[in-house]
Amino acid sequence: MSCLYSYGALLDDAASRDRIRLRQILDNLLSNAIKFTPAGGNVKLTLAVENDTAVVSVRDSGIGFESAFSEKLFEPFVQQEQGRDRSAGGLGLGLAIAARLAILQNGSLTASSDGIGRGALFTLTIPIVPRVNDSPPNGGPVERINPKSVLLVEDNRDLADGFAELLRLHGVQVRVAYDGPSAIKSALEAVPDVILCDLGLPGGMDGFAVARACRAEASLRRVRLVAASGYSSSGDHANAITAGFDFLMTKPITEESLRELIH
Repeated sequence: MSCLYSYGALLDDAASRDRIRLRQILDNLLSNAIKFTPAGGNVKLTLAVENDTAVVSVRDSGIGFESAFSEKLFEPFVQQEQGRDRSAGGLGLGLAIAARLAILQNGSLTASSDGIGRGALFTLTIPIVPRVNDSPPNGGPVERINPKSVLLVEDNRDLADGFAELLRLHGVQVRVAYDGPSAIKSALEAVPDVILCDLGLPGGMDGFAVARACRAEASLRRVRLVAASGYSSSGDHANAITAGFDFLMTKPITEESLRELIH
């Protein structure tokens, strides 16, 4: 596979912006392109300047996707099933993070493909000259929320770290625990506003046990407890409430459910 990229010039032009975040966007786009381009394919990054806007294109000759899937690509925890080699791994977080970062930079990120097996094109646009009263491309202001603290309890480290990054992009202070006992210890050391806890934790202390332990502690009785599970029957919700959770959030967690959590 050949890969052509050099974005130092773009980073030099972004002196007034967060260079680390801009590099993160580009790294995520390139990593995604390389991951889903078979051996012998190619990935190409180009940079052009149009008026006061930098336009970065990442084009690959990989597996591509159906046109109807282009917008869903940027939703958290979403991956294309048809034509996508699931052995490539990943949690569907890289593109969601890149898209959110682009909006926070007053830019945009779009994706297009001619179909399965015909490669993909990702286009990032970023203003390179500050503008007065500039708004994100969707026409609305970048959402600002009151800072909150969230304790995320999840044994899948990649999933936990990726979701924590998404929360931080919304201005949330996040701590992560990978099992029940460390979650209780962390919560008691610094009481969070919200505890988001996976139900299927290993080691003999599942999410239900975490909830019961939290509600047994006087300092944690008013903390907002949110369960996360791939199961969402009426019985699952009832069991979560009985254990002490305020409600159950069904996986995969969407952008909408994320906003509900932090407001």
